[in-house]
Amino acid sequence: MSQPQRKMSPQDESLWFKIRVALKVDPSTESLRDFIKMQVNRGQVTLEGAVPSAEALHNVQRVVLSVADVVGIDNRLTVAG
Repeated sequence: MSQPQRKMSPQDESLWFKIRVALKVDPSTESLRDFIKMQVNRGQVTLEGAVPSAEALHNVQRVVLSVADVVGIDNRLTVAG
């Protein structure tokens, strides 16, 4: 997962790192986090990138929503192939 592309508030930057860690420690998403671009704006998370399956897409969304202070997701992930 690449670094945030725009300057975020300290709260959003902290949330970005919490989500990154959550994706890393969950066995269903640990191999996916480097393929996902993510931005956070006032707790709203935008996800972009390609994942290998619909199940992987669901797992990423589940993990992100499980992080405290996430208020919603703009899920722009696509299933590769």
